[in-house]
Amino acid sequence: MSSHPEQPVPGDIVPEIAEEPEARRRDLLAEIERTTKRNALNYSATAVGAPGEVMATPDIVNLTRVMETRDGLQGVDLILNTPGGQPEVAEKIITTLRHFYDDDFRVIIPEFAKSAGTIVCLGADTIVMGYCSELGPIDPQMRLTDAKGNVQFRSAHAIIESVDAYVRKAHEAIKAKEPFQGFVRLLDFHPDLTFVEECRLAKKLSQEIAERWLKAKMLNKEPQKAKAAAAALSRADQLFSHGRAIDYRYAKDELGLKIEYLAPEDPLWKKVWQLHIRCHLAHYVLRRHVKIIESSHRTMAFNQ
Repeated sequence: MSSHPEQPVPGDIVPEIAEEPEARRRDLLAEIERTTKRNALNYSATAVGAPGEVMATPDIVNLTRVMETRDGLQGVDLILNTPGGQPEVAEKIITTLRHFYDDDFRVIIPEFAKSAGTIVCLGADTIVMGYCSELGPIDPQMRLTDAKGNVQFRSAHAIIESVDAYVRKAHEAIKAKEPFQGFVRLLDFHPDLTFVEECRLAKKLSQEIAERWLKAKMLNKEPQKAKAAAAALSRADQLFSHGRAIDYRYAKDELGLKIEYLAPEDPLWKKVWQLHIRCHLAHYVLRRHVKIIESSHRTMAFNQ
């Protein structure tokens, strides 16, 4: 028996089958473009805690590598599924797409656009959502590494509030001439004051980006509503969990965002959902990619 590896057979369709998920997704993007008469980009990432799934600086260049304007199409629809990432990157995605596509920018959410993904949505003119779509709070999550090198994420709001609470209780005890040393000792278990200040700045940054873009675009005629929506999405003490699902009803009725709802039987939603299912297959079943960035003519996928 020969020890040489088997050589590809001319005309073998296996490589074509292996590429079929990517090719079919691009075909779907082309179908979506024909339906909407708008350029379409797909950005899809896992939410399993993989390092490469979060929105990060390289995404900007990778988006530019797949961006293209087609004759007869206007603006851009970003089909976005992401657990979030860096708010600065979210803002850069907004400015990049608005610059390239004549300041005409819409986001379509198949399933979830959380955290910094929500910030991207707040920079759009309109957000398209279905029954399964969700936004999320934009309060930042701070990366902490313990003595054993384990990485955890903690709410910036929770860190700030816990420190402020102990300081406040210590002052109240001193004013009442009661023992205060216990509160001071509890403060020793918290991060240093420099880190607490970084938490304050991170919280201000996310809210400022959201408010500024809402005032500039989606809610440009309703600045007070824009300010209130950005503040509400930043309130971890009212939304309680960074993973809290904000559906199309809450986004429209409570936050006042411009939401376009697509019913399950809507032809556009059916195409968007099929695209999402194929991304889901690539992410979780085939385990090929943690992030996919693509257009109707090019796919860029990343394993980590």
